Amino acid sequence: MHLACCFLETEVARDLPAARTDGGEERGMDVPLLSIRDLAVEFRTDAGDFRAVDGLSFDVPRGRTVALVGESGSGKSVTAQAVLQILPKVARIAGGSILLNDPKLGTAVDI
Repeated sequence: MHLACCFLETEVARDLPAARTDGGEERGMDVPLLSIRDLAVEFRTDAGDFRAVDGLSFDVPRGRTVALVGESGSGKSVTAQAVLQILPKVARIAGGSILLNDPKLGTAVDI
């Protein structure tokens, strides 16, 4: 099964301050608000581990809306739960990174 990302233009985040690098310089609109790289999520079952999401990577640009599109069971909800850190107890993030470039703090946070 495949999972796809669609980008929609919005005006929501246009007025947020630009994210900053460690040196304090502005990075601007080219830095994604959310960056997911090689995300893998596994569920523990009696039959063994099941990988529900495997190697998912995408960015959510500032000022844009991203729609995750895929078949039933492709990992859309599990991806959202991983980003929000609300995975069920039998699930775990097995690999990858979820990086939030917080425009209010001006720093990147690995969530």
